[in-house]
Amino acid sequence: MTQSERKKQILDAVEKLAARKKLYEITLDEVARSAKVGKGTIYKNFTDKDDLFFQMAVSGFDELCELIDNKSSQKIPYQKKLLNACREINSFFGRRKQMFNIIQSETAKALWAKGELLERWFQHKQKLIKSVAIILEEGKWLSVIRNDISSEVMAAFLLDMLRTRGRDLHEHNVKIPSFEVLIDLFLNGVGVGEGFDENMP
Repeated sequence: MTQSERKKQILDAVEKLAARKKLYEITLDEVARSAKVGKGTIYKNFTDKDDLFFQMAVSGFDELCELIDNKSSQKIPYQKKLLNACREINSFFGRRKQMFNIIQSETAKALWAKGELLERWFQHKQKLIKSVAIILEEGKWLSVIRNDISSEVMAAFLLDMLRTRGRDLHEHNVKIPSFEVLIDLFLNGVGVGEGFDENMP
């Protein structure tokens, strides 16, 4: 077995353990037993438990980027492509709830981090934003998406809308809008009329 295969085996074990236990309760001894590797093998691939969780979250970003990139290359009508990408993101986190929780946990930790760790986290998060931004760039070229805002800024907004739909609204037990409504909301806003006017009643 190659080192990369062992590393994946360890990450898979963490994800399975996270289905049964809170992250802070998981020990490296448990990870080693679940992955069927020696504890030394864990330390060959990860500095410590914090690094293990960090790399777990990063691997989630990388997997999701690959899925989005596959959707962005499809030769289909633009709005359907955008809709499919949003569904893929939601489906990924629906299938991988533990991964979603780890990413959320690591995001919160990264906000308090400094130096190299913060920079590494930002780079991987930016990679996800850029994958979504590529689809929005196509929308600009088709004159479906506005040109006065950076595609990466709009991608960050869209990802936040998806996170809100997928997690926050469920916590508040309210009716969840469909993806079609979410895309319409993203493309056209919540207002009706000719755009924002600060003098409107």
